[in-house]
Amino acid sequence: MLTTQGFATEDTSPSPSSMEATCEIVTEFARLEQLAPVWERWWREDPQAEIFQSFAWARAWWQSFGNGLKLCAPVIYERGEPVFVLPLVQRGRKLGILGVPEADYADFLCSHPHPEEPFALALNALLQSPFAWDECMLENLPERSRMLQCWPRLPASLRRWLQVRPAESCPTIILGDKRNEVLDSLTGKKHTRRRLNKLGKAGQVTFRHIETEAEAQEELTNFFRAHLQRCALLAKTSRFGDPGMCQFVRALTEQFDLKKELRFAVVELNGQPIAWSIGFLVNGKFGYYQQTFAVDAEEFAPGEVLMHYLLEYAKQNVEREFDFMRGEEFFKRRFATDARQSWNLYLERPGVAGELRRLWRAAQSRGSKILGRYEAGLRAHTVFPKIRSALVWARQTKRRVAHAKKHSALKAYLLGASAACFRANVWSRTVTTVFRTEVNASGEALDPDSGATITEGKLSDLIAFTLDHPEMQLPGFPECLRRLDDGHRVHLVRENGLVVAVAWTMNRAPFAESLSGLQSPAAARVTTLHDCWMTAGIGARILEGLLATLRSAASRTGANFLACARSDQPDLTAALEHLGFLPEYEGTSYRLLHWWRRDRIQTPGH
Repeated sequence: MLTTQGFATEDTSPSPSSMEATCEIVTEFARLEQLAPVWERWWREDPQAEIFQSFAWARAWWQSFGNGLKLCAPVIYERGEPVFVLPLVQRGRKLGILGVPEADYADFLCSHPHPEEPFALALNALLQSPFAWDECMLENLPERSRMLQCWPRLPASLRRWLQVRPAESCPTIILGDKRNEVLDSLTGKKHTRRRLNKLGKAGQVTFRHIETEAEAQEELTNFFRAHLQRCALLAKTSRFGDPGMCQFVRALTEQFDLKKELRFAVVELNGQPIAWSIGFLVNGKFGYYQQTFAVDAEEFAPGEVLMHYLLEYAKQNVEREFDFMRGEEFFKRRFATDARQSWNLYLERPGVAGELRRLWRAAQSRGSKILGRYEAGLRAHTVFPKIRSALVWARQTKRRVAHAKKHSALKAYLLGASAACFRANVWSRTVTTVFRTEVNASGEALDPDSGATITEGKLSDLIAFTLDHPEMQLPGFPECLRRLDDGHRVHLVRENGLVVAVAWTMNRAPFAESLSGLQSPAAARVTTLHDCWMTAGIGARILEGLLATLRSAASRTGANFLACARSDQPDLTAALEHLGFLPEYEGTSYRLLHWWRRDRIQTPGH
């Protein structure tokens, strides 16, 4: 315990009183648990308090992310009673606020009438402490936080080593006395109404909040999966790819009242969830924390529909503000009526190294302002979509390289990826043999009792397969979306519950535009297996069962069945030949720099 007595701050407020207090730097969370009743009382008595300053949030965060971190929380006592807590943790040689970055807003907790006094005492205790730290980063401070309000009134000797820098802009909807007028203008948008009508025509639409812990835990599994798939589609890293983040959100549903404080909302279409949101309702303010939607329902704009229902909910339940919090996603700018600036406060340890870090932070701040102006101009430029596509490709490649390195297959991946990149962007020659089936060909369809099944798939299934097999060189999601929009069908082959192959079929012949001079079953009604993704080690029995199942399905509709096998798919070719399929014709596709394309068709014997 570090003790300081009779400390007085330089203050511009009238007649501040000096403090005679002690400071304890808490290093064990069990000690903070003893302060939980006081902490919680301060939080509930503060009309401006955020959910992120509650002890329930701190407890859930520490349970999920505390492993490997060291607690370093100054607690100030006056006459033996706690009056101030600054919850900090140490990561390496950096100090930061407990709960950040998962907390969108941060602050200290205090019951003292002049909070700058215990704040100064706490900072001095940190500077005098024997802990090995270089910089204390007090991040995500809202503009109305006590910490920012106290900063100008701290002693000059402290302010020399403190810097305030702008962080993120937080879009919000200020309600106040014109709550109904503001919300009516947002929920009455014509574009949103059209989305609602389209979704309503697809079936029964419901919006509700999940209010039991058991159902919330179950539905969070769907939420995490949808968030991962949505981010994968955008080549972003989902926060819920981290097991700690999943554990944290599950812990929040245990710590908070699901009927009052934590609002877990879901939009359902015909009883199936298509959009989710997690928000917090505290002191008349709603905080929009996390949201996602099912990629298979994207045509209905479920995210926009979800926002409409949340704003309708706000009409009856939110008094002050509907806060989108950190992040400048496009949909937030569409609905927000205002924006609040958040800030970071940095405390450097005195000395040459601290002075250099202080100068570096100042340079960073000026640089970020310049980059922000350039970024705003770039987003409005026609070249921005191309840059975004390049960034998407770079993120996907980075993820695949990391996977290959983890599995000691980096060299093989780099060689394969380089060859694929050359074929996609410079020159490629692809040879595909198109097989037709004999009427009395052999082969049995997949038997579910054998542990192998085939079902029709959706976009979400393709994303899940891609996430499970980053080592495979597969078409990108834009190509998958184009195929689905063109009416292609996806078939998933599962063995013992795991997807081992993905088959694409279409209702036309491959190279159809080049077949006018050929007499072929392809000229009639056809179903074509035109692409097949196979995992390593897939058995011949599975492939033959897949082909037999697709052939049977085509025959029931009166269609001829064709199957394509590229020259780099010898296992598929062998399965086709074993089932009695015969080569119908061979197509060779030539590509040069996206500008020149030619397909050449050749029949057997030529």
